[in-house]
Amino acid sequence: VSKRICVFNFADVMAHPLETQHRPHTELSTRSKLSCISWNNYVRPHLISSDYEGVVALWDVGTGQQLSEYEAHQKRIWAVDFCHSDPLHFVSGSDDGWVRVWSTSEQDALAQIDMKANVCCVKYNAAVPQQIAVGCADHCLHLYDLRKTDRAVSVMAGHSKAVAYVRFMGANQAVSASTDSTLRLWDLSTQACTRTYQGHMNEKNFVGLSADGEFIACGSEQNEMYVYYKAMSRPIAQQDFATPPVGATPAQAAAAATAAQAEGAHFISAVCWKPHTNTLLAANSSGVVKICSLTHD
Repeated sequence: VSKRICVFNFADVMAHPLETQHRPHTELSTRSKLSCISWNNYVRPHLISSDYEGVVALWDVGTGQQLSEYEAHQKRIWAVDFCHSDPLHFVSGSDDGWVRVWSTSEQDALAQIDMKANVCCVKYNAAVPQQIAVGCADHCLHLYDLRKTDRAVSVMAGHSKAVAYVRFMGANQAVSASTDSTLRLWDLSTQACTRTYQGHMNEKNFVGLSADGEFIACGSEQNEMYVYYKAMSRPIAQQDFATPPVGATPAQAAAAATAAQAEGAHFISAVCWKPHTNTLLAANSSGVVKICSLTHD
């Protein structure tokens, strides 16, 4: 697991799509293994990172400097997320079983929630500023109103293993991913699972989840990316990570195949839609990042 954050200029990368290696615009070195990062929607150069030692760091990508550090948890932090409506607030979740709400202007947590289970993911609802969703090793998805944290607004059960990721899809829906090899779409008003998505393999690793519009993307432990349409339970697209880029010469394609074979078994570790586009970024456990495009046949 890396101890570096590499920031690339998307336009520069797209200007040279067949390059096998791109130089990062900025590199940030961390003291421990990284688990998650989150960009600030308002202060564009700012991002937060979490690590295996329970520390959250605030960075200025423009200067390459760490601005502050928070001794946030007793154990590994799995997730951090900046608030969509307040540029100062962020939330963290850890293996120590706690979710904590923070302000970048203070060293102590503003609020905390004892989940009584390892916290695997936590996410703000962009459409409902005071709402977060928390996925835990108890197989459940928990919904909280941060103005009243003594009890969950709702607890949604259905997965048979830990909930590794959650992403909101508007004000009243969320999709969760689990190591039971399924995604589930939830109606937050009724707490009902309205659809289960199956087709990818995910039994032990964190393979990524991203949602944009009507589309959901995730990884798999077979080194493949999958895309689901919200209204369909089976994948509408899948892509082997070893597939050479469009426009590659026969020599480049052969080199890509040889490299993939030499790497051995890897899994997808992260996916992210470029908002409101058909462009998807994906990374795998060997440290390779690829830019993909969802197209119609």
